[in-house]
Amino acid sequence: IPMLIVFCAGILPSLSLLVRRLHDVGHSAWFLLWNIIPYIGGFIVFIKTLQASDQDNKYGPNPNVENE
Repeated sequence: IPMLIVFCAGILPSLSLLVRRLHDVGHSAWFLLWNIIPYIGGFIVFIKTLQASDQDNKYGPNPNVENE
């Protein structure tokens, strides 16, 4: 039961961070639907979160580039 409580308490912040990262690389939260596909879907989302975001997108300016 304690592990279930820890899992439930951590799932929402984890999803929030994943959605923010996807927004940084220019994808919406709907991109998480790739996780429905076993094995390959999770791998695709993982690779997308590793990509660098070197430009501004519709979700805002790039936080890694000094904006003037």
